[in-house]
Amino acid sequence: MISVERPSEIGTPRWHGPQQRHLRFALDTAEVDAYRKKGFLILRDVFQPDEIEIYRQEAEQIVDRAFSLSREFQLEPKYNLRFEMLADGQPWKIDPFVSISPLFSALARDRRIMDRLASLYDDHAPL
Repeated sequence: MISVERPSEIGTPRWHGPQQRHLRFALDTAEVDAYRKKGFLILRDVFQPDEIEIYRQEAEQIVDRAFSLSREFQLEPKYNLRFEMLADGQPWKIDPFVSISPLFSALARDRRIMDRLASLYDDHAPL
């Protein structure tokens, strides 16, 4: 079974200003050029099948809970539902998964994603 880091295990990120770091998962020049030409880039095999299954299960649980809450509170599911738990435990809104799931929060900061994005916004050639 694959282990996925959760924010509680890796700590809370803190901003220390711009930093230079080696991009282990940088896009190559051809990929950057393709992105700039087409406006999108499809990358295959970024995540392992075991990881994808973990994310799929987490997403299903979040969606099931969201629709359960929408029925309980008679909310209209065709709209962008946004729940947030209040101090008394009552739901208020559901934000994007990165806001409500430590697993998806960690995924959004995964170097396999962030290094590739940095490749697109860096003025220097990919490392």
